[in-house]
Amino acid sequence: MKNSSSQISQGIQVIQMLDGRTVLVYHENDTAEFDLSQPDQSTSRLKVFFAKAYTMLQDAEVVAYPAIGTGKLKYPPNVVASTMIGTVLKCLKTHHRFNRNKKVKFVIHPRDEAVHQAFQLEMSRYKDLCKKKQLPDFKKADEVCKVVRIEFSSLKEGDAKKAVELLKNDEKKHIVSSDFKSSPFKRLVSQLTQTEINLVEKLAEKQHVDVTFDLLASDITIEGLPENVSKMNEEIQRLLHGKSTSTSSGMPSNWDMEAVKKNKWDVKLLPSSQEYKQVAAKFLRDAGSRRSQIQITEILRTQNLQLYKQYAAQKEKVQRELSTDPGVIVERELWHGTDKESATKICTSEFNRSFCGKNGVSYGKGCYFSTSSEYSSCYSPSNFDKYIILAQVATGRYQLGNSSTDRSNLPESFHSTVNKLDSPTIFVVYHDAAAYPTYVIKFSLTPNYLAG
Repeated sequence: MKNSSSQISQGIQVIQMLDGRTVLVYHENDTAEFDLSQPDQSTSRLKVFFAKAYTMLQDAEVVAYPAIGTGKLKYPPNVVASTMIGTVLKCLKTHHRFNRNKKVKFVIHPRDEAVHQAFQLEMSRYKDLCKKKQLPDFKKADEVCKVVRIEFSSLKEGDAKKAVELLKNDEKKHIVSSDFKSSPFKRLVSQLTQTEINLVEKLAEKQHVDVTFDLLASDITIEGLPENVSKMNEEIQRLLHGKSTSTSSGMPSNWDMEAVKKNKWDVKLLPSSQEYKQVAAKFLRDAGSRRSQIQITEILRTQNLQLYKQYAAQKEKVQRELSTDPGVIVERELWHGTDKESATKICTSEFNRSFCGKNGVSYGKGCYFSTSSEYSSCYSPSNFDKYIILAQVATGRYQLGNSSTDRSNLPESFHSTVNKLDSPTIFVVYHDAAAYPTYVIKFSLTPNYLAG
């Protein structure tokens, strides 16, 4: 809200805007409410006003009319629409018959549905004439202003500043704020996907409120008019409740529901999202000496519900078998280096041992995983377009592996084999559903002489 210069003469206020534009405002004090007993006289008065305003402002590039009369003057919307459009068309024909650049705008509040409908109905009556080029085109402006800049002008020094302060104080009285600190679904806020955040932002635009996300604190702040804030709060609660329901049905809460409905297994993470940053940080942290060479191209979240349920069932089986040995770690996050074709097969089918062991079977004939992304990345060919999978693996109880170990001779009480019993770095599992490919990272390696 800023101040601009102004002067008034013969009912025309000339405002010099801060951006250099000149705005002319026509003022009319001779107003009266719509008289039901004399509707024709009221309509005639309205015609005179519209025509006079157009004539006074005819040199302007654009003439904008608010839906005058539909508020405190109590004019029926259909009367205002037909009178305004009819009068403006007559004025255009009289003053700007051959000027195709002249624009007239009808400004209607987005919530005035009755006025909207009245104007749309009235404009539809002229559709055929517009097509025949006998009348100028009518175009509907569907876009609602997201940001409104208010500039105040006054004839007396200090009046504009007073108006700014009054408006600010009035705004504080009506604007309320709401957050999710006490929401039963608060924990799910930090798990919102980028698609869900975009959906919330679109809903916020529709409800005319501001939303601020603090995913680290697992909170959302909503600001706006009380009624709008309340509606927006309900919409977000409904979204979070849906995530809660999906979690209880065995689906991870961070999954993109729209992608699940479309059976889309690969969901690209936005680099700005917290989820992307966490996965990338772990990848680099586990990359050791290769950290400075790594350039991440993209990170995909794998959303294969069938595979996930199979893995969840296998993990639960391992948990039951270890119920008497609580010191054993059931699940680990481990790395698996691969190529593009194999990564796609793994994410759409499973960690099939028939192609997972193609890089060697030193510690058993199964699917290989490592605690080191540096080590696993060596099994992704080429320095460009390399692929590595971050997987959830039900390693359970393990024993030392060798090249002859397979599923048939692995003791029933064991679930995996390792390269060494003391702080193992390589794990081999023998059940195809014992691992789930949570994320796929596409990356490249910069040669040593160019890195860092």
